[in-house]
Parts: sequence; C-alpha cells; structure tokens
Amino acid sequence: MSASTDNRLSVWKPRLELLATVLLIVVTLMVGGFALVDRTRPARSREIGVKPVLTSIPIPLADAAALKGNRNAKVALVLFSDFECPVCARAAREIMPQLETQYINTGKVLLVWRHYPLVIHPSARGAAEAAECAGHQGKFWELHDWAFSHQQDLKSDRLHEVAERLGLDMPTFDKCTGDDAPERVGRDIELAQKLNVSATPSWFIGTVQSDGTVKPIDRITGLGPADMYNKAIDRIVQSR
Repeated sequence: MSASTDNRLSVWKPRLELLATVLLIVVTLMVGGFALVDRTRPARSREIGVKPVLTSIPIPLADAAALKGNRNAKVALVLFSDFECPVCARAAREIMPQLETQYINTGKVLLVWRHYPLVIHPSARGAAEAAECAGHQGKFWELHDWAFSHQQDLKSDRLHEVAERLGLDMPTFDKCTGDDAPERVGRDIELAQKLNVSATPSWFIGTVQSDGTVKPIDRITGLGPADMYNKAIDRIVQSR
C-alpha cells in the first residue's frame, strides 16, 4: 500500500468512526423515543381487558347513585361513569343493553352506578349532581338516558329544564343540587380514587356481601368487545 493511500486512510478513519458513533446515537435515541411514546400513551389504551382487582376496599351499595336489577343478586356490576365522556356514551348504547338483557333483567347481576366525573369534562360534575337529585325522585335513569344523548348540551339551565320536563318537584331538586348532591358525588370520586380508577367507564365485577357491600374481583377499564364482559361476568356468576 502506498504512502498516499495510508495518508488518506489516516484522514478518513477518524471521520468514519465519528460518523458511526453519531449513527449509533441516533438509532439509540429513536428506539428510546419509540419506547417513551409507548410508555406515555393514555392509560385507557393499555388497560382495556379483564384484570384482577388488587385492593380489598369494599364498594358500598347503600349510598349508590342508582341500582338496577335484583337486589338479592349474588353478583354485582359496579360502573363508574361520566356523563360527558364519549366512550361512556358508547358503552351505554353498545354494551349495556345486552348486559341488561342477559344478566340484569334476568336477576343474575345487580347493576350499581357510581359517579366519576373527570376534571377534563367541565359539565360532567353538574350532570352527575343533577342525575343524583333526579334519582332521589325516582328519575335517575331517565336523566341518565337524556344526558348520554345530549352530551354537548349539559349546561345547568338545560339540566334544570329537563328535570322540569321529567315532572320532578323543582324546589326539592334545586335544594338537592345546591346542598346534598355535591357531597354525594364527591364521595363517589373519593371512592373511585381509592380503587385506582384511572379512566371512564370503569367496571368492577364482584360478589355481594352480607354487610351490603360488593367485594370487587375483576375490573374492566374502557370499552371492549361485548364477549369480554360476558366471559368476565359468567366466570363470577358460575362460581357463586
């Protein structure tokens, strides 16, 4: 090899080594970046599926916003939901009707509603409080259905108008929304946080205890295929 060739190699060698180092750093950052993106995706996208409940916190029935189904059922489905959450509205339309037909209306499962209005939904808490007060007069599910059908129209004046249309005693309704309901909804939020609810809808499937509480066994976060709920509920119903 000639001296001139050696000189050229001596000039290019460090440059090539530097280029290789830079490429290695770029590739490492790209891979790390993809991993970071994966880790920081919203919890909802990663949590869909049936998972065991890792807490022993019982869920009371006595102060639930609403119950539907057989009060003597051995199994309960506790739903934490938000009236302004689009996924919750889809769950109400796409999942709940078949669950009601198959489990709730047949007496196998008691449906328990709990409020969890997320802070990112500015009208959700007011809607929860209105539904709570409608429930005191036996009209929870009517306001529930209206709210999920009018998610862009949940301002307080519209909720008040709907309460009137449902035939509620308005002085009683107004007193409730001003006094009792905020505290009641607040207790549901506290319970949801103790249970590590991270998104809505969140479903807890568990067994009804003799002390009037539900022992949660499995949980589902978000909206999944219908058969996922069926399998999870069937497993617990058949174990009772």
